[in-house]
Amino acid sequence: MIVLSMITRNSWTECRNTLLEVLNSTLQVPYKSLILVDDGEDETRDVVRKWC
Repeated sequence: MIVLSMITRNSWTECRNTLLEVLNSTLQVPYKSLILVDDGEDETRDVVRKWC
């Protein structure tokens, strides 16, 4: 089983397009789970949750 893990901090505020490009590029890997660790104060977690 492949698990994708990402660590972010305020990624949505600082680099919106890059975050979406990274998320979309992960679709090339057949992972079963995505683990996001985000200690930021913006809406990065919500954006990733909606993307999932």
